[in-house]
Amino acid sequence: MEFHLKFKIFFLVNCLFLCKCTGFNLLYETSANGNTNPSREYATTAPMWKGGFFYHRNTTPGPIGIGVEPKAEGRACSNSYLGLFSFGNSRIEAAKKNGNIQKVAFVDYENSGVFAGFIYHQFCTIVKGSN
Repeated sequence: MEFHLKFKIFFLVNCLFLCKCTGFNLLYETSANGNTNPSREYATTAPMWKGGFFYHRNTTPGPIGIGVEPKAEGRACSNSYLGLFSFGNSRIEAAKKNGNIQKVAFVDYENSGVFAGFIYHQFCTIVKGSN
């Protein structure tokens, strides 16, 4: 009976490394498939080896709009604890709504994590533009 419990725990922990959307995903690290993570570096183990294992915070720029002044800012975040419990809405549309933005100048992504994002991980979408 003890073996089955250990196997289930081992299986669950390994599954966590295969299915994270905005944090480290083992499939991105080991396969030739395209990386669809909005902040591409965070799909791999790169932040861990750059001194960000215990705590990291980084912003990844992503220009989108042309000819739009960034007068207003909207932010939308999602949080994850232990890779098991997550909540929040980090969609671009949610950030636009929070900042009352109609025309998007650019979108930035902000990642924060504790113990490589396994204990706590926050992913924010920051939209700047005009209304």
